[in-house]
Amino acid sequence: MFQVDRGFLKTVVDLFWRPGYAIKDYLQGKRKNY
Repeated sequence: MFQVDRGFLKTVVDLFWRPGYAIKDYLQGKRKNY
């Protein structure tokens, strides 16, 4: 029913513990880890 990429948990953890870094990395194009 739901398809979750394996980076989903890392994204959630990063958004919880260091939200500024996760958003900055994503906007700079570092999307492979997220």
